[in-house]
Amino acid sequence: MPAPQTATLSPFVGTLTAQVAASAAALLGEDVVTDSVERLEAHDVRLRLKVGGGIVLADAAPQQRRNGGVLRLLLKDTPRPVRARIREALRSPKRRARMTTLAEALEAWWPLSRLDDERFRQIGSSPMGDFGLLRLGYRCNQDCWFCWQGRDWPAPPMSQYRRWLDELAAAGITALQLTGGEATTYTALPELITQAAGHGMKVSLQTNAIRLRRQRYTQALIAAGLTGVQVSLHSADAATSDAMTRAPGTHRLTVGGILQALQLGLPVSLTCVVESANIDGLPDHARLILDRFVIPTLPGSIIRVTYAHPTAYFEPERWSDQQVPLDRLRSPLSEAVALLRSAGVPVQLGGACGFAACAVDPEHVRPAYQVLHPADYTPQELTHRRYAAVCSGCRLKTSCFGLRQEYLDTFGSRGLVPT
Repeated sequence: MPAPQTATLSPFVGTLTAQVAASAAALLGEDVVTDSVERLEAHDVRLRLKVGGGIVLADAAPQQRRNGGVLRLLLKDTPRPVRARIREALRSPKRRARMTTLAEALEAWWPLSRLDDERFRQIGSSPMGDFGLLRLGYRCNQDCWFCWQGRDWPAPPMSQYRRWLDELAAAGITALQLTGGEATTYTALPELITQAAGHGMKVSLQTNAIRLRRQRYTQALIAAGLTGVQVSLHSADAATSDAMTRAPGTHRLTVGGILQALQLGLPVSLTCVVESANIDGLPDHARLILDRFVIPTLPGSIIRVTYAHPTAYFEPERWSDQQVPLDRLRSPLSEAVALLRSAGVPVQLGGACGFAACAVDPEHVRPAYQVLHPADYTPQELTHRRYAAVCSGCRLKTSCFGLRQEYLDTFGSRGLVPT
Protein backbone atom coordinates (compact mmCIF):
# COMPACT_ATOMS: atom_id res chain seq x y z
CA MET A 1 0.00 0.00 0.00
CA PRO A 2 1.50 3.41 -0.93
CA ALA A 3 2.08 6.03 1.76
CA PRO A 4 -0.98 8.32 1.83
CA GLN A 5 1.00 11.44 0.97
CA THR A 6 2.47 9.83 -2.13
CA ALA A 7 -0.67 8.02 -3.30
CA THR A 8 -1.89 8.87 -6.77
CA LEU A 9 -5.54 9.81 -7.17
CA SER A 10 -7.04 9.52 -10.62
CA PRO A 11 -7.33 12.76 -12.58
CA PHE A 12 -10.58 14.26 -13.83
CA VAL A 13 -9.72 17.77 -15.00
CA GLY A 14 -6.34 16.38 -16.00
CA THR A 15 -7.99 13.77 -18.21
CA LEU A 16 -10.15 16.40 -19.92
CA THR A 17 -7.05 18.54 -20.50
CA ALA A 18 -5.21 15.58 -21.99
CA GLN A 19 -8.14 14.88 -24.32
CA VAL A 20 -8.02 18.44 -25.65
CA ALA A 21 -4.26 18.16 -26.18
CA ALA A 22 -4.66 14.82 -27.95
CA SER A 23 -7.43 16.18 -30.18
CA ALA A 24 -5.33 19.22 -31.00
CA ALA A 25 -2.41 16.94 -31.83
CA ALA A 26 -4.55 14.88 -34.20
CA LEU A 27 -5.71 18.05 -35.95
CA LEU A 28 -2.47 20.04 -36.08
CA GLY A 29 0.01 17.21 -36.42
CA GLU A 30 1.42 14.73 -33.94
CA ASP A 31 4.94 16.01 -34.56
CA VAL A 32 3.88 19.54 -33.55
CA VAL A 33 1.62 18.90 -30.58
CA THR A 34 2.91 16.14 -28.33
CA ASP A 35 2.38 15.01 -24.76
CA SER A 36 4.92 17.67 -23.77
CA VAL A 37 2.64 20.59 -24.64
CA GLU A 38 4.11 23.57 -22.84
CA ARG A 39 0.85 25.31 -22.03
CA LEU A 40 -2.82 24.67 -22.61
CA GLU A 41 -5.29 27.17 -21.22
CA ALA A 42 -8.60 28.87 -21.87
CA HIS A 43 -8.18 32.60 -22.33
CA ASP A 44 -11.38 34.62 -22.73
CA VAL A 45 -12.89 33.10 -25.90
CA ARG A 46 -9.67 31.57 -27.11
CA LEU A 47 -7.67 28.44 -26.50
CA ARG A 48 -3.95 29.03 -26.10
CA LEU A 49 -1.74 26.13 -27.05
CA LYS A 50 1.96 26.82 -26.73
CA VAL A 51 3.91 24.53 -29.05
CA GLY A 52 6.94 24.62 -31.25
CA GLY A 53 8.25 27.90 -29.91
CA GLY A 54 5.04 29.79 -30.67
CA ILE A 55 1.38 29.92 -29.75
CA VAL A 56 -1.64 28.55 -31.56
CA LEU A 57 -4.74 30.58 -30.76
CA ALA A 58 -8.11 29.05 -31.54
CA ASP A 59 -11.45 30.86 -31.34
CA ALA A 60 -12.82 27.92 -29.43
CA ALA A 61 -15.16 28.94 -26.60
CA PRO A 62 -18.16 26.56 -26.64
CA GLN A 63 -20.65 29.41 -26.20
CA GLN A 64 -19.12 31.26 -29.11
CA ARG A 65 -19.45 28.23 -31.35
CA ARG A 66 -23.02 27.56 -30.21
CA ASN A 67 -23.81 31.10 -31.33
CA GLY A 68 -22.64 30.33 -34.86
CA GLY A 69 -18.90 30.82 -34.56
CA VAL A 70 -16.46 28.43 -36.17
CA LEU A 71 -13.24 26.95 -34.87
CA ARG A 72 -10.57 29.25 -36.29
CA LEU A 73 -6.82 29.02 -35.81
CA LEU A 74 -4.30 31.83 -35.56
CA LEU A 75 -0.58 31.05 -35.49
CA LYS A 76 1.28 33.65 -33.43
CA ASP A 77 5.07 33.86 -33.28
CA THR A 78 5.20 30.32 -34.63
CA PRO A 79 8.39 29.40 -36.52
CA ARG A 80 7.94 29.00 -40.27
CA PRO A 81 8.72 25.24 -40.34
CA VAL A 82 6.11 24.62 -37.63
CA ARG A 83 3.54 26.65 -39.55
CA ALA A 84 4.25 24.62 -42.65
CA ARG A 85 3.71 21.32 -40.83
CA ILE A 86 0.44 22.59 -39.30
CA ARG A 87 -0.85 23.75 -42.69
CA GLU A 88 0.04 20.38 -44.14
CA ALA A 89 -1.86 18.58 -41.36
CA LEU A 90 -4.90 20.79 -41.97
CA ARG A 91 -5.04 19.60 -45.59
CA SER A 92 -5.84 16.07 -44.38
CA PRO A 93 -9.18 14.64 -45.60
CA LYS A 94 -9.83 13.83 -41.91
CA ARG A 95 -9.61 17.52 -40.96
CA ARG A 96 -13.37 18.05 -40.50
CA ALA A 97 -13.82 14.98 -38.32
CA ARG A 98 -10.79 15.93 -36.25
CA MET A 99 -12.11 19.47 -35.76
CA THR A 100 -15.39 17.97 -34.51
CA THR A 101 -13.48 15.78 -32.06
CA LEU A 102 -11.52 18.80 -30.80
CA ALA A 103 -14.74 20.81 -30.45
CA GLU A 104 -16.33 18.03 -28.38
CA ALA A 105 -13.26 17.81 -26.14
CA LEU A 106 -13.33 21.58 -25.65
CA GLU A 107 -17.01 21.44 -24.74
CA ALA A 108 -16.23 19.15 -21.78
CA TRP A 109 -13.00 20.85 -20.73
CA TRP A 110 -13.72 24.55 -21.09
CA PRO A 111 -15.92 25.09 -17.98
CA LEU A 112 -13.24 23.45 -15.80
CA SER A 113 -10.23 24.86 -17.60
CA ARG A 114 -9.32 27.36 -14.86
CA LEU A 115 -9.51 24.72 -12.14
CA ASP A 116 -7.42 21.67 -11.35
CA ASP A 117 -8.02 18.35 -9.62
CA GLU A 118 -6.55 19.63 -6.34
CA ARG A 119 -9.58 21.91 -6.05
CA PHE A 120 -11.78 18.81 -5.75
CA ARG A 121 -9.75 16.19 -3.92
CA GLN A 122 -6.66 16.23 -1.74
CA ILE A 123 -4.66 14.19 0.68
CA GLY A 124 -3.64 16.50 3.50
CA SER A 125 -1.81 16.21 6.78
CA SER A 126 -2.36 17.56 10.26
CA PRO A 127 -1.13 16.82 13.79
CA MET A 128 -3.86 14.17 13.96
CA GLY A 129 -2.52 12.40 10.87
CA ASP A 130 -3.26 12.21 7.16
CA PHE A 131 -6.77 12.84 5.89
CA GLY A 132 -8.65 12.92 2.63
CA LEU A 133 -10.70 15.88 1.48
CA LEU A 134 -13.44 15.83 -1.15
CA ARG A 135 -14.97 19.10 -2.30
CA LEU A 136 -18.33 18.18 -3.80
CA GLY A 137 -18.68 21.41 -5.77
CA TYR A 138 -19.09 25.14 -5.27
CA ARG A 139 -22.84 25.50 -4.92
CA CYS A 140 -23.76 27.19 -1.63
CA ASN A 141 -26.80 28.62 0.17
CA GLN A 142 -24.64 31.52 1.36
CA ASP A 143 -22.34 33.83 -0.57
CA CYS A 144 -19.60 34.91 1.84
CA TRP A 145 -17.69 37.88 0.48
CA PHE A 146 -14.46 36.48 1.94
CA CYS A 147 -14.76 33.13 0.14
CA TRP A 148 -12.14 32.18 -2.44
CA GLN A 149 -14.62 30.25 -4.59
CA GLY A 150 -16.79 31.14 -7.57
CA ARG A 151 -20.39 30.09 -6.95
CA ASP A 152 -20.89 29.06 -10.59
CA TRP A 153 -17.76 26.93 -10.89
CA PRO A 154 -18.60 23.42 -12.15
CA ALA A 155 -17.62 20.12 -10.56
CA PRO A 156 -17.04 16.50 -11.60
CA PRO A 157 -19.93 14.01 -11.57
CA MET A 158 -20.61 12.14 -8.34
CA SER A 159 -19.33 8.93 -9.93
CA GLN A 160 -15.88 10.52 -9.92
CA TYR A 161 -16.14 11.29 -6.18
CA ARG A 162 -17.10 7.68 -5.48
CA ARG A 163 -14.02 6.58 -7.39
CA TRP A 164 -11.81 9.00 -5.45
CA LEU A 165 -13.28 7.70 -2.20
CA ASP A 166 -12.28 4.15 -3.08
CA GLU A 167 -8.79 5.36 -4.02
CA LEU A 168 -8.41 7.22 -0.71
CA ALA A 169 -9.36 4.07 1.15
CA ALA A 170 -6.88 2.02 -0.89
CA ALA A 171 -4.18 4.56 0.06
CA GLY A 172 -4.82 3.92 3.74
CA ILE A 173 -6.75 7.11 4.52
CA THR A 174 -8.93 6.63 7.60
CA ALA A 175 -10.26 10.19 8.06
CA LEU A 176 -12.33 12.08 5.49
CA GLN A 177 -13.55 15.67 5.28
CA LEU A 178 -16.47 16.44 2.99
CA THR A 179 -16.89 20.06 2.01
CA GLY A 180 -18.06 22.43 -0.71
CA GLY A 181 -19.39 25.02 -1.48
CA GLU A 182 -21.96 23.78 0.95
CA ALA A 183 -21.87 19.99 0.97
CA THR A 184 -25.39 19.64 2.39
CA THR A 185 -26.84 21.08 -0.84
CA TYR A 186 -25.79 17.88 -2.65
CA THR A 187 -28.27 15.00 -2.56
CA ALA A 188 -25.47 12.43 -2.85
CA LEU A 189 -23.98 13.45 0.52
CA PRO A 190 -25.57 10.64 2.60
CA GLU A 191 -24.51 8.06 0.01
CA LEU A 192 -20.90 9.28 0.08
CA ILE A 193 -20.85 9.21 3.88
CA THR A 194 -22.15 5.63 3.80
CA GLN A 195 -19.46 4.64 1.31
CA ALA A 196 -16.70 6.25 3.41
CA ALA A 197 -17.98 4.67 6.62
CA GLY A 198 -18.00 1.32 4.83
CA HIS A 199 -14.26 1.79 4.31
CA GLY A 200 -13.86 2.35 8.05
CA MET A 201 -13.29 6.09 7.71
CA LYS A 202 -14.19 8.72 10.29
CA VAL A 203 -16.25 11.24 8.34
CA SER A 204 -16.46 14.93 9.18
CA LEU A 205 -18.47 17.58 7.39
CA GLN A 206 -17.51 21.21 6.79
CA THR A 207 -20.78 23.13 6.72
CA ASN A 208 -22.68 26.28 7.60
CA ALA A 209 -25.14 23.98 9.46
CA ILE A 210 -28.22 25.58 7.89
CA ARG A 211 -29.66 22.21 6.87
CA LEU A 212 -28.54 20.51 10.07
CA ARG A 213 -31.35 22.24 11.98
CA ARG A 214 -33.65 19.65 10.37
CA GLN A 215 -33.58 16.81 12.83
CA ARG A 216 -34.48 14.01 10.43
CA TYR A 217 -31.84 15.13 7.92
CA THR A 218 -29.08 15.27 10.53
CA GLN A 219 -30.17 11.92 11.99
CA ALA A 220 -29.90 10.43 8.50
CA LEU A 221 -26.33 11.71 8.13
CA ILE A 222 -25.40 10.27 11.52
CA ALA A 223 -26.99 6.94 10.60
CA ALA A 224 -24.94 6.95 7.39
CA GLY A 225 -21.74 7.32 9.41
CA LEU A 226 -21.12 11.03 10.05
CA THR A 227 -18.86 11.43 13.09
CA GLY A 228 -18.42 15.20 13.43
CA VAL A 229 -19.06 18.63 11.93
CA GLN A 230 -16.99 21.77 11.41
CA VAL A 231 -19.32 24.74 11.33
CA SER A 232 -18.64 28.27 10.11
CA LEU A 233 -19.92 30.83 12.64
CA HIS A 234 -18.48 34.29 12.09
CA SER A 235 -20.26 36.51 14.57
CA ALA A 236 -22.58 36.61 17.55
CA ASP A 237 -24.45 39.47 15.89
CA ALA A 238 -26.97 38.31 13.30
CA ALA A 239 -26.75 41.48 11.21
CA THR A 240 -22.95 41.25 11.01
CA SER A 241 -23.03 37.56 10.14
CA ASP A 242 -25.75 37.96 7.52
CA ALA A 243 -23.81 40.82 5.93
CA MET A 244 -20.59 38.79 5.79
CA THR A 245 -22.34 35.75 4.33
CA ARG A 246 -24.61 37.87 2.09
CA ALA A 247 -27.47 35.59 3.10
CA PRO A 248 -30.05 37.48 5.19
CA GLY A 249 -31.70 35.45 7.92
CA THR A 250 -29.21 32.59 7.90
CA HIS A 251 -27.36 33.39 11.14
CA ARG A 252 -30.26 32.08 13.22
CA LEU A 253 -30.42 28.99 11.00
CA THR A 254 -26.73 28.27 11.56
CA VAL A 255 -27.16 28.65 15.32
CA GLY A 256 -30.14 26.29 15.13
CA GLY A 257 -28.11 23.78 13.12
CA ILE A 258 -25.30 23.82 15.66
CA LEU A 259 -27.76 23.20 18.49
CA GLN A 260 -29.39 20.35 16.58
CA ALA A 261 -26.01 18.70 15.96
CA LEU A 262 -25.11 18.99 19.64
CA GLN A 263 -28.49 17.67 20.74
CA LEU A 264 -27.94 14.61 18.55
CA GLY A 265 -24.55 13.99 20.13
CA LEU A 266 -22.21 15.14 17.38
CA PRO A 267 -18.87 16.71 18.31
CA VAL A 268 -18.77 20.20 16.81
CA SER A 269 -15.85 22.45 15.97
CA LEU A 270 -16.48 26.09 15.09
CA THR A 271 -14.58 28.31 12.67
CA CYS A 272 -14.65 32.11 12.62
CA VAL A 273 -12.97 33.97 9.77
CA VAL A 274 -11.64 37.21 11.26
CA GLU A 275 -11.72 40.49 9.36
CA SER A 276 -12.67 44.12 9.91
CA ALA A 277 -16.42 43.43 9.88
CA ASN A 278 -16.38 41.18 12.95
CA ILE A 279 -13.15 41.96 14.81
CA ASP A 280 -14.71 44.09 17.55
CA GLY A 281 -17.33 41.41 18.18
CA LEU A 282 -14.88 38.56 18.87
CA PRO A 283 -15.42 38.66 22.66
CA ASP A 284 -19.20 38.50 22.12
CA HIS A 285 -18.61 35.63 19.68
CA ALA A 286 -16.88 33.72 22.48
CA ARG A 287 -19.69 34.58 24.92
CA LEU A 288 -22.31 33.29 22.46
CA ILE A 289 -20.46 29.98 22.21
CA LEU A 290 -20.30 29.63 25.98
CA ASP A 291 -23.90 30.72 26.58
CA ARG A 292 -25.57 28.70 23.81
CA PHE A 293 -23.36 25.71 23.07
CA VAL A 294 -21.17 24.86 26.06
CA ILE A 295 -23.97 23.34 28.11
CA PRO A 296 -23.46 20.17 30.18
CA THR A 297 -26.93 18.85 29.35
CA LEU A 298 -26.20 18.75 25.61
CA PRO A 299 -25.08 15.28 24.43
CA GLY A 300 -22.58 16.77 21.98
CA SER A 301 -19.72 19.12 22.77
CA ILE A 302 -17.71 21.97 21.28
CA ILE A 303 -14.35 20.33 20.71
CA ARG A 304 -12.52 23.34 19.25
CA VAL A 305 -12.95 26.96 18.19
CA THR A 306 -10.73 28.14 15.33
CA TYR A 307 -10.10 31.77 14.53
CA ALA A 308 -8.90 31.85 10.94
CA HIS A 309 -7.17 34.35 8.72
CA PRO A 310 -8.96 34.88 5.41
CA THR A 311 -7.59 33.25 2.29
CA ALA A 312 -7.42 35.18 -0.97
CA TYR A 313 -10.91 36.41 -1.88
CA PHE A 314 -12.73 35.48 -5.08
CA GLU A 315 -13.41 39.23 -5.27
CA PRO A 316 -9.79 40.34 -4.72
CA GLU A 317 -10.60 44.04 -4.52
CA ARG A 318 -12.26 43.38 -1.15
CA TRP A 319 -9.22 41.81 0.49
CA SER A 320 -7.18 44.83 1.55
CA ASP A 321 -10.32 46.71 2.65
CA GLN A 322 -11.37 43.91 5.02
CA GLN A 323 -8.02 43.06 6.60
CA VAL A 324 -6.80 44.26 9.97
CA PRO A 325 -3.19 44.48 11.20
CA LEU A 326 -2.15 42.33 14.13
CA ASP A 327 -1.81 45.26 16.52
CA ARG A 328 -5.48 46.09 15.88
CA LEU A 329 -6.49 42.42 16.22
CA ARG A 330 -4.55 41.55 19.37
CA SER A 331 -6.85 42.97 22.06
CA PRO A 332 -10.27 41.60 20.93
CA LEU A 333 -8.80 38.25 19.88
CA SER A 334 -6.93 37.87 23.18
CA GLU A 335 -10.12 38.63 25.11
CA ALA A 336 -12.07 36.02 23.13
CA VAL A 337 -9.33 33.44 23.69
CA ALA A 338 -9.26 34.18 27.44
CA LEU A 339 -13.04 33.72 27.73
CA LEU A 340 -12.98 30.36 25.96
CA ARG A 341 -9.89 29.23 27.82
CA SER A 342 -11.53 29.97 31.18
CA ALA A 343 -14.33 27.54 30.23
CA GLY A 344 -11.94 24.84 29.05
CA VAL A 345 -12.77 25.21 25.35
CA PRO A 346 -9.74 24.50 23.09
CA VAL A 347 -8.85 27.32 20.70
CA GLN A 348 -6.80 27.08 17.53
CA LEU A 349 -5.16 30.16 16.03
CA GLY A 350 -2.28 28.68 14.07
CA GLY A 351 -2.14 26.28 11.18
CA ALA A 352 -2.12 26.76 7.44
CA CYS A 353 -5.13 29.11 7.63
CA GLY A 354 -4.29 30.72 10.97
CA PHE A 355 -2.49 33.70 12.45
CA ALA A 356 1.07 34.28 13.56
CA ALA A 357 1.68 33.25 17.18
CA CYS A 358 2.05 36.90 18.23
CA ALA A 359 -1.53 37.66 17.20
CA VAL A 360 -2.51 37.24 20.88
CA ASP A 361 -0.97 38.48 24.11
CA PRO A 362 2.02 36.36 25.20
CA GLU A 363 0.27 34.81 28.21
CA HIS A 364 -2.24 33.16 25.85
CA VAL A 365 0.16 31.68 23.31
CA ARG A 366 1.00 28.33 24.90
CA PRO A 367 -1.90 27.57 27.23
CA ALA A 368 -4.65 29.14 25.17
CA TYR A 369 -4.60 27.34 21.88
CA GLN A 370 -3.59 24.08 20.33
CA VAL A 371 0.06 24.29 19.31
CA LEU A 372 0.61 23.16 15.74
CA HIS A 373 3.91 22.69 13.95
CA PRO A 374 4.67 23.41 10.27
CA ALA A 375 6.46 20.07 10.07
CA ASP A 376 3.08 18.35 10.45
CA TYR A 377 1.88 19.77 7.12
CA THR A 378 2.85 19.17 3.52
CA PRO A 379 4.89 21.89 1.75
CA GLN A 380 2.00 22.41 -0.68
CA GLU A 381 -0.27 23.41 2.21
CA LEU A 382 2.16 26.12 3.30
CA THR A 383 3.27 27.66 0.00
CA HIS A 384 1.33 30.88 0.75
CA ARG A 385 2.92 31.42 4.19
CA ARG A 386 5.90 33.70 4.76
CA TYR A 387 7.97 35.08 7.64
CA ALA A 388 8.96 38.74 7.92
CA ALA A 389 12.57 39.68 8.59
CA VAL A 390 11.73 40.51 12.22
CA CYS A 391 10.62 36.90 12.76
CA SER A 392 14.11 35.47 12.31
CA GLY A 393 15.03 35.40 16.01
CA CYS A 394 11.59 34.66 17.48
CA ARG A 395 11.61 31.66 19.83
CA LEU A 396 8.06 30.75 18.76
CA LYS A 397 9.00 30.34 15.10
CA THR A 398 9.10 26.53 15.25
CA SER A 399 5.38 26.47 16.08
CA CYS A 400 4.40 29.56 14.08
CA PHE A 401 3.27 29.43 10.47
CA GLY A 402 4.11 33.03 9.72
CA LEU A 403 1.69 35.16 7.74
CA ARG A 404 -0.06 35.09 4.43
CA GLN A 405 1.91 36.83 1.71
CA GLU A 406 -1.07 39.13 1.16
CA TYR A 407 -0.77 40.40 4.73
CA LEU A 408 2.90 41.23 4.27
CA ASP A 409 2.12 42.96 0.97
CA THR A 410 -0.53 45.11 2.70
CA PHE A 411 0.91 45.77 6.16
CA GLY A 412 4.53 44.69 6.06
CA SER A 413 5.74 43.74 9.54
CA ARG A 414 3.16 45.91 11.32
CA GLY A 415 1.90 44.27 14.50
CA LEU A 416 4.56 41.54 14.60
CA VAL A 417 6.07 41.16 18.07
CA PRO A 418 8.92 38.63 18.14
CA THR A 419 9.29 36.77 21.42
